[in-house]
Amino acid sequence: MDNLIFLFSTPRSGSTLLQKILMSHPEICSVSEPWILLPLLYPKKQNDLTVDYDKEVCRQALQDFFSELPKKMFSYDKSLKEFVTDIYSSACDNEKYFLDKTPRYYFIIPEIAKLFPEAKFIFLGRNPLATLASVIETWNFGKLNVKPSNTDLYEGPHLLSDGYELLKEKSILIKYEELVEKSSEVTEKICNYLEIPFNSNMIQNIQKEKLHGTMGDPYIAKEKQVQNKSLEKWKTTFNTNLRIQYAKKYLRSLDSEKLSLLGYNIESILSELAKLQPKKQSPQNWLADRYAIYKAGQ
Repeated sequence: MDNLIFLFSTPRSGSTLLQKILMSHPEICSVSEPWILLPLLYPKKQNDLTVDYDKEVCRQALQDFFSELPKKMFSYDKSLKEFVTDIYSSACDNEKYFLDKTPRYYFIIPEIAKLFPEAKFIFLGRNPLATLASVIETWNFGKLNVKPSNTDLYEGPHLLSDGYELLKEKSILIKYEELVEKSSEVTEKICNYLEIPFNSNMIQNIQKEKLHGTMGDPYIAKEKQVQNKSLEKWKTTFNTNLRIQYAKKYLRSLDSEKLSLLGYNIESILSELAKLQPKKQSPQNWLADRYAIYKAGQ
């Protein structure tokens, strides 16, 4: 299978929703989150890799092995591409495209683009405060200790932006907010990019599409249709003075230029944040939030 679609995003950005919309097209197949390329491509990177074995010795051994191949690294990449495309093909019937939606592919966007230069690349962005709020509510049960997600929240948007800057001439950028507000228009835009016919039923059929696998957003399975109620939901998470300050600090930690490449203006989001009317917080909840922030090292 040579027709591949890679959907790049950070976690909690609405990628499962977009995946299900696209899966409703008869020419696109997918599974929840393959993750297959992360262990195969990430060791080629020069940054840190946390493993039980010595990563530097592993990298050196791989380089030694690649140097002995007839065509060096090209031999490895060629065999890797054949292996992965065969695996993708086995997940489909007669569809034209296989869609790989693995949010943490933001780590290896350049490597994927090099291995699959003819693939289609869809970038999905979302208001970073909405993403942060979704992490807090979905993964942390409303608590502010998001330290396990720090890489997704702090490095993810920057790496996603770098990937888009690298591939913007051959990719398409979608904003989550536009996806839920103008679903048909945005979906038709994507179909045109993929060179497949648009069908308005794609928007209505998301509940019929069942994702095989345990990964992805479990709440999307309950949605009968695309709804825009999620657009303002982040404001209910940052509903006290302490939480507003917390959100402001997070937003200012992001690179404004990189974020603007994805279509988001930090000052505009800060203006929205400034309009929120904070609620009075009980001493117990204030202490819980302060402790969570302390534990997260933020």
